[in-house]
Amino acid sequence: KAPTTIEPAFIAKEAFQPIDFLGLDEPTFRAKYRKTPLFRAHREGMARNACVVIANTRQREHLPALADTLRRDPSPMVRGHAAWALGELGESELLRDAHAAETDASVLEEISRALAEPTDRQPQEQEEGERS
Repeated sequence: KAPTTIEPAFIAKEAFQPIDFLGLDEPTFRAKYRKTPLFRAHREGMARNACVVIANTRQREHLPALADTLRRDPSPMVRGHAAWALGELGESELLRDAHAAETDASVLEEISRALAEPTDRQPQEQEEGERS
């Protein structure tokens, strides 16, 4: 067996979790990920992807973070994906609450769509409605 390296460039980094990208503001994202490949996806892209992963992998323990993202994220794209994710997880009440406070037309449309087509599929049933 080869010896474990002490070369910093080859030491394994901590794995990222989708939740790590929700709730980050732009300066924090820049400071944390500036010298990583994730920086190219930008904060919005990583937060959007986090919403998709959380919904597609049924990580219900992250519902509070999704709800907070829907209420507070500055990006309509991210809020729209949080709405989609909450819809995929069958969280109609959270969506109705957010609908009353939302002002962006694209996010309101996503909330309305999620409310009109409620789901709460099991992980193996994913495919057609799944986002990537």
